Amino acid sequence: MKEEKIAEVQDVRFLSLGQIEKDGSAFCSIKGLLFHSAMVVERVDLHRAESVMQVRVVMALTRPGLSGAFDIDIPLSGGIKSIVFGDAHTPIWNRIQGPIHQEAVA
Repeated sequence: MKEEKIAEVQDVRFLSLGQIEKDGSAFCSIKGLLFHSAMVVERVDLHRAESVMQVRVVMALTRPGLSGAFDIDIPLSGGIKSIVFGDAHTPIWNRIQGPIHQEAVA
């Protein structure tokens, strides 16, 4: 089984992060770019634990058809109060303050 490489806050340049409205519903929109030139985004996983949503950006070696950019909209329904990034669970957004990590503010 191959070990996954998960991006942490220091591996990413957040291009934008904030709350948006789409079709009458609230979302947290996150756009970012990996700082690693030899890595691409393989996929983005979301894991919820009570009111906290964890964003895990899975990285892979560069290959055709993939890029280092990601763009996700996380629904804020169902009581989501905060969003954390990576396996370190670094807080990047909460319902009261919006973006809360300096690297997460474009």
